[in-house]
Amino acid sequence: MQKIKFMQNPRQFLLSHLFSLLDRFSCLVMYYAAGLTLNTLFAGISSPVVSVPAIAVAAGAILGRYLFGRFRQRMLEEIGDLSDEYRLAALKQELLVSDLIAVIMAVILASRAGIVLAAGVIAAWLVRLLWKPMEEFEMIPLLLSVSGGGLLAAEAMRTGRAGLYGVIMFSMIAMDVLRMHRQTRFEEKAQEETDPVSLVLVSMAKILTSSVFLLCVSETNRVLSYRTGMARAVSGILLFAFALAAGCAYAFADRKAYCIKTERISSLIAAAATVLYCLRISRYCALLCASGSFAVLVMPVLLSRLESNEDQESVWHGVIVFLFLSVAIAGSWLLYWGAKASFDQILVNVILFMAVCMHAGIGEYFEVYEDGELESAEDAADHLADSDQSDQSLDVRE
Repeated sequence: MQKIKFMQNPRQFLLSHLFSLLDRFSCLVMYYAAGLTLNTLFAGISSPVVSVPAIAVAAGAILGRYLFGRFRQRMLEEIGDLSDEYRLAALKQELLVSDLIAVIMAVILASRAGIVLAAGVIAAWLVRLLWKPMEEFEMIPLLLSVSGGGLLAAEAMRTGRAGLYGVIMFSMIAMDVLRMHRQTRFEEKAQEETDPVSLVLVSMAKILTSSVFLLCVSETNRVLSYRTGMARAVSGILLFAFALAAGCAYAFADRKAYCIKTERISSLIAAAATVLYCLRISRYCALLCASGSFAVLVMPVLLSRLESNEDQESVWHGVIVFLFLSVAIAGSWLLYWGAKASFDQILVNVILFMAVCMHAGIGEYFEVYEDGELESAEDAADHLADSDQSDQSLDVRE
């Protein structure tokens, strides 16, 4: 079936992957613009010579994310009637290409931290491909590599081998890697019904994952000479402990029944915990994080339903993330120069907001709801078989 689809629609298949690739590059451009703006903010540069081009680049990335997402969706619609098998195969192909780009950019920007991330990605793929009985644990090497990479990125910044923008980009690239791998696991395992235990496990895993990035930012702030609340050794131990616990929680949740509702509720819980922590450091930062988190969690769903096309939720998610990342950076700029928040608070706020976006992105490509229930691939195949009895040469169940 998949070979027939490819032979009939080679152009659409290739274009869908090309637009997915361009979408990844839009992410990198946006992250670089955000990292560069924060870097100039820390350096005390308020000149529009830097900020205006960064805003223009951010606007271009937002437009690119929208257009490339739209074009990709259109190519998939032209192919039409895709089975779950092909959809998962296509997502794995995109995941492989995305991982390759992420690893290359991480190595270029963060030196040894990128190599550690690459090792985690390779380990995750080996678990997925060669160790099937334990494939649910593929998130553990990824999270451990993010933890080790975060520490090495901060060390590279201390020794001058990487800039602050490189460390920020490493964190955001790592978030994309985690999100894409979690997306693939969700597509493979998601069901129509959920289990309360899985909701607790996924919520716990997301909060612990955000804590991993929080500790990485804490180590970065330590290098920037800001005071932190714990010793470096304690921070490092907690970093790896949180990563291991988050990976195990994801794995045990994958072995239970869970659905898109579980993902969205757990994302809401993680966002609430993030806002409460931001409120602890600065009420202004918490306001920025709360508004952006609410938009990322709610607006893509509403906009896709207004279009009467829930397939567009993945497109709107990327656009809203970029839009409110720009809002968060602009708001941080105003808070810093208005003496309302220090740079370490701003950096924590931006990274935690992106962690919320990472969690909210899970399930963005999932099949749309029809009359309150998910339409399975088998039901769709039966419908096609009934509607085209004359074509006996093509078995839609292949």
